[in-house]
Amino acid sequence: MKRKQNTLGVLMILIVAISLCGCEKSSKNEEVEEIVTMTEEQKNLLMTLCLDDEAISKGELTDWQIEILHQFDYAKEYLGRKYPSHTFTIVDGLQKNYTQSYTSFLFYDENRDELYNMRIDIEEKEEGNVYTAKDDYYGALLKEKYEQELMKTIQQVCDTCLAVNSNVGTISGEEDDETIDVKDMVEGKINIENVTTIFLDGRGIEDCQAMVDEVKQFIIENGIYGEYHIIALNDVLDEEESEDGYMDFLGQLYLKNENVIQADLEFIQDNKEGEK
Repeated sequence: MKRKQNTLGVLMILIVAISLCGCEKSSKNEEVEEIVTMTEEQKNLLMTLCLDDEAISKGELTDWQIEILHQFDYAKEYLGRKYPSHTFTIVDGLQKNYTQSYTSFLFYDENRDELYNMRIDIEEKEEGNVYTAKDDYYGALLKEKYEQELMKTIQQVCDTCLAVNSNVGTISGEEDDETIDVKDMVEGKINIENVTTIFLDGRGIEDCQAMVDEVKQFIIENGIYGEYHIIALNDVLDEEESEDGYMDFLGQLYLKNENVIQADLEFIQDNKEGEK
């Protein structure tokens, strides 16, 4: 009896996994819409999303598999328009289904190791589907430049600024592309979503809270949009250790139950509604 229950449990997991994968498993009774010549990238994507490798390898596609290729083609055109100096490969995703109202793709830049996200919304019309896309790759392009520019700006008011760590961007459309200037972000001219931690050297500082408050006020007065955590430390990394970054440094100390934070505060600078 116990074996039967375990077998049933595994079967239910497989059924749920197949239903959520975005593609239905092709069957011999499923009608092939047409024979399609595909690129290796298209073929690999379909084989990842769907389960009928043999038919896909022959180019024998059903109507919903052809729809995935239409969405793929749109995604590649979109990325080419938004980031013309970069080359991308789409490697995985999830087709629009009853649990998700849009198609999602995972892609990578050939010069970077990480995967990035894209969503495609589909509007069904009589003349055919209309697609719109959003992605989060622009944040990767901005991150390092923004950290450097913000640190340089903060050092105008606080020369003990050690480092800045930012997660920049949520998914966004073609309006946020590779031409964004981080100086416009730091000068408060444009609002790009970011969660930023600012590390200050608190060693030898009599009033670390006052130093932290001064940096906060500088950010507010200059309208530098974002969600901030400002931290004054009583210990710093040496040059070799600093390559791993202060976020890792704090994480390691947290696991050791050690505290090097002398003062800190968190706030949101929203240029539309003011500080929160």
